[in-house]
Amino acid sequence: MPPESQSTTLLLINTMTSSPGSQTFASNARFKRLGFKKSRNGCCRCKKRRVKCDEAIPCTACIRHNAACSLEVPQSSACPDTAAGSSRDRSAESDIPPPTASATSSPQPTFGTVRSAFLDSLDSSDSSDCWVSNAELLIHYTTVTYRTFSFTGSLAKFLQSDLPREALSRPFLLREIMAFSGFHLAYLHPEKRHTYLLLASKNQDLAIRGLRENLSKDLTPQNCHTLYITSIFLILSKFAAFTAVEPQHRHHSCLTPIESLLEIFSMVHGMDSVFRSSENDIRCGPLEGLFRQDSHAQSTRVLSLSARLEELKLPIESQSEECETMTTLVSVIDSLVAATIRVADHKTSASPAELRAIFLWPMLVPREFMGLAEGGNPIALIILAHYCVFIHWAAEKSWCFERWATALSHAIANQVSGSPWAAWLDWPLNLIDDNMQGVYTVATVTSTLDKQH
Repeated sequence: MPPESQSTTLLLINTMTSSPGSQTFASNARFKRLGFKKSRNGCCRCKKRRVKCDEAIPCTACIRHNAACSLEVPQSSACPDTAAGSSRDRSAESDIPPPTASATSSPQPTFGTVRSAFLDSLDSSDSSDCWVSNAELLIHYTTVTYRTFSFTGSLAKFLQSDLPREALSRPFLLREIMAFSGFHLAYLHPEKRHTYLLLASKNQDLAIRGLRENLSKDLTPQNCHTLYITSIFLILSKFAAFTAVEPQHRHHSCLTPIESLLEIFSMVHGMDSVFRSSENDIRCGPLEGLFRQDSHAQSTRVLSLSARLEELKLPIESQSEECETMTTLVSVIDSLVAATIRVADHKTSASPAELRAIFLWPMLVPREFMGLAEGGNPIALIILAHYCVFIHWAAEKSWCFERWATALSHAIANQVSGSPWAAWLDWPLNLIDDNMQGVYTVATVTSTLDKQH
């Protein structure tokens, strides 16, 4: 695998690690362990922090830290916090080796063989009450969540039956399926959102840990499929987490919507490196239905975006000879046009063209563009706003993309406001949100740029 592909794979895992900081426990007195009887009846928080619980209701430790005690709530809703595990995951991220393709050829695997790897991997932090909640996540996935991405009958069978069965032998995949289901439940049930978000985050952390361990080994015809599909679910969960969180908290993250989207771009780069390392095995194996073409699939509206981008390229191209940044931005527009045409031509009923474009374009953009967008370059942000149209269209079919386009368009408009390029936001922003209007007309902006040039 080329070095640049190896480095991008690290980002797939690094950008998905949860952010809560680890908690510390300060006690006014230290007691010897001698004299304490072993008990498994303590609260979940004390178990997770590996401290003695006095089993009062609520326990003294939870009162001291002003935290909810699981002994006060029904056991079916209690689950250990994930902060400590998350901090341990972050400390080891820099040592993650990239996936390597195995030179050994083996027969093509098929999903459906049940083995006991999942039982062997049970995490000691999962108490019995948490397994009841995890069972709820898995049942919800196999009865409801899988249907939100089942665009064909064959894909529905794969997502509902074959994939969970394979996940029993790939615990990290099962954890990620449960995490995605948890985000969906949080989206559907605002009254229990906090509980489901905690469950989803816990399973997400464990999925990342397992995926990282498996990416450190050789990619083989037996494991490349599960690594690739887990990567896809990780990216979908990144979108879903934003959609599922409380509306008033969506902008309280340490990352802005733009930065969060650029993180997803890095993750897609990592997913692509897994795909390119085992492309033939993935295309011809259990996931081949994802790539099967269908001449009856319709993808016409995405071409309207291609025509608009060609118009945007003209004033940028006129300045590209004098500015290396402009040259880079022209190539970025060309890559988005190419992605648009490619998803329109490669018709498949397995997934809508808009959804495929969301994954395809980040694979094509150069790293320089991500730096320009993060740095607030107005043209880079305008190009990103046109990409947001794909997310807006995809939200019509897939719940986890809801609210993204609006949040991104408002963030981009705030940064580009006052720029001579601002009018080029009119088309994508008005399409995404009828209440948003540009500051200038395109004709006015073009005239202004000609005078400056």
